[in-house]
Amino acid sequence: MGNKRKNKTKKIKTEYKFSGFGRYPVVSISKYKAMRVLDNLGKLSDYPKSNFKKDVKEELIRRLTFILKKRKFARNIYKNVTRKKYNKKYKLSRLSDKRLDQLYISILERSRK
Repeated sequence: MGNKRKNKTKKIKTEYKFSGFGRYPVVSISKYKAMRVLDNLGKLSDYPKSNFKKDVKEELIRRLTFILKKRKFARNIYKNVTRKKYNKKYKLSRLSDKRLDQLYISILERSRK
């Protein structure tokens, strides 16, 4: 009859903790540190190749995709920095570390005005 997919991919489920205020997702220590680095305007290029740099890059890409999805001015800045029109199908992980830093910092500067 029809072709059935034999390999089913396992979905990664989010772990939750419960407290008196309700439930909230658990964030690993390395990802938490990566968030703090970006909150304090740390650059991706400051760190050597390691798992920590990978976490920082993942967090940076996550933030950029969210901003580019919601804000038109961010898409215009993306066009100025990369010289390409924004397309949600294009993966930001293809950009170099330097370009990602430039893009993130220029979007933050523009949003502060």
